[in-house]
Amino acid sequence: MVRPQIVSGTHAIAISLFGLLRPKDTLLYLSGEPYETGEGVIGIREVEGSLRDFNINYEETDLNELLDIEKIKRANVGVIQRSGGYSFKKSLTIAEIGEYIDKAKKINPDICIMVDNCYGEFVEDLEPTDAGADVVVGSLIKNMGAGITPTGGYITGKEKYINKIESRLTAPGVGRDIGPMLGLTRLFL
Repeated sequence: MVRPQIVSGTHAIAISLFGLLRPKDTLLYLSGEPYETGEGVIGIREVEGSLRDFNINYEETDLNELLDIEKIKRANVGVIQRSGGYSFKKSLTIAEIGEYIDKAKKINPDICIMVDNCYGEFVEDLEPTDAGADVVVGSLIKNMGAGITPTGGYITGKEKYINKIESRLTAPGVGRDIGPMLGLTRLFL
């Protein structure tokens, strides 16, 4: 899904997590603390409408501790943040992402691995889906749009997960089949 209605990478993350997770599920950030903007989505900071409000459990582990087996066994969704963001963590390569996905899937084959591809689009020949990611999200106004697109974001991945996510973009029952493009399609394709 590539849409102008996805206003940022954080919005793409929120749409995806609310689509993938159900009450009492567990979200595990495999790459440590999320971006500050993700803290509100998750409920690390108390914000109305967060995942915590919907009884979604949150845990995190650092990739350097690789890997906390018990946390991975409990997790329904595991998130890998590709970029260090505003911290001094180094960005992850596709090879590193692939290693972490393989290890996590060996521990919990049912875990859905989502990669926040922040600042990682087109910096290597392969993308996180090539390394086994189930869902990949990002913004169009950073690397991918390179100042060409005025707005937008993307969510891509395996159909069974996209089918769950798409109803959070619009409404249950209509999913990705509706939505105005506002004459911006030529900027995205």
